[in-house]
Amino acid sequence: MILQEDKRPHVNRELRKQMANGDDVVFKDVPEFACQFLPDFTITYVNQACCRYFGVRQEDVIGQSFMTLISKKNQPTVGQYLLALNPGNPVLAFEHRTPNASGETQWQEWSIAAVFHHLENTVHFHAIGRDITMSKTPDKNIEHTERQYRAVVEDQMELVCRYGPDFKLTFVNQAYCRYHGKKPNELLGQSFLPYVGPEVKREVLEFIKSATPDHPVVTTPQRITNKNGETIWVEWCRRALFDDDGNLYAIQGVGRDITEFKKAEAALRSSKEALHKKNAELEHKNAALNELLEQIEIQKKHIKDEVIANTEDLLIPILQQLIAKGSKLDNRYLTLIKRSLEDLTSSFGRKITQRSLKLTPSEIKICNMVKRDLSSKEIAALLTISLNTVGRHRHSIRKKMDITNANVNLNTFLKNW
Repeated sequence: MILQEDKRPHVNRELRKQMANGDDVVFKDVPEFACQFLPDFTITYVNQACCRYFGVRQEDVIGQSFMTLISKKNQPTVGQYLLALNPGNPVLAFEHRTPNASGETQWQEWSIAAVFHHLENTVHFHAIGRDITMSKTPDKNIEHTERQYRAVVEDQMELVCRYGPDFKLTFVNQAYCRYHGKKPNELLGQSFLPYVGPEVKREVLEFIKSATPDHPVVTTPQRITNKNGETIWVEWCRRALFDDDGNLYAIQGVGRDITEFKKAEAALRSSKEALHKKNAELEHKNAALNELLEQIEIQKKHIKDEVIANTEDLLIPILQQLIAKGSKLDNRYLTLIKRSLEDLTSSFGRKITQRSLKLTPSEIKICNMVKRDLSSKEIAALLTISLNTVGRHRHSIRKKMDITNANVNLNTFLKNW
């Protein structure tokens, strides 16, 4: 039962006066249920609204106790307060909850005024009541919704807390308590600042100073060393709560542990650094290899120049002397060797031996002889092969060198190649 000061207009003096006169014309059509009863609580008058509400007839309720209209649980308290009324405090107002005939909970609001004789003896009571169940239902729904909300928040893995501008905690969920190794009653009403480092304190202070109704949210990661000496990371999303006048009255924080994410981020960064280092090492080795290849090419060119110089300055002069002194057959071989050495030092030797042509060693020899104006018969005699074999070799050479025009002479082509 809820006692309250009676300030409602429907219990003013004029109304009491009319009830004292037993004016049923006044009360029979009003929505409130009205009645009059004696100091022993015997009802002497009820209006039709009261009868309809309680499901009784007027003639049946008159003569009954007023307490039959009050829930059994509240009857002793109501009776005690009624008997305590006096000329200096003649009015009692209260709300009480009572089940109806269907078992549903109803709320009633009663205002009762005591009328006193000039000798201060109580003559009778005037009572006016009304059903306020509908006005109580939203409170019930809000309470139910709040319980549901708290149940959801309590089951969250995130750390949830709320505190005022004075940093004193007004709400913490179980995850927040576990995180700090405290019970709710050890945290609520206490400042959370002792549990955080100077950097976090500074961030919270700056947030309180800068937060506005248009920009009430900020998210920041925080590195914390726990009681075991381990470094952990928590990402906090803070929301400033403002009243209708734009005044900050609370801050709600939701934190989640991002330590594993930070570890993965650090591992990725370390891997990138290691990869960058490896790439730098490979680039260094590649540069060294390119330098080595350049040196090899320089050395090859040097060797080639020496071979050419030795061939032109030493071998060819000797062959010229042998040709001058040798037999006719020997001269032909010696002349061929001389020209081959000359080709060796020219671009023809490189071209004729390139891998893309896929010429066989025999075909390379025949190309060299054809270029030196030797006939197929002479080539056959020098290589001791048949004319048909020389012909097959010449056909294969033309095909590999893509000489499709039958009018193109192989000797002319090789000389101009």
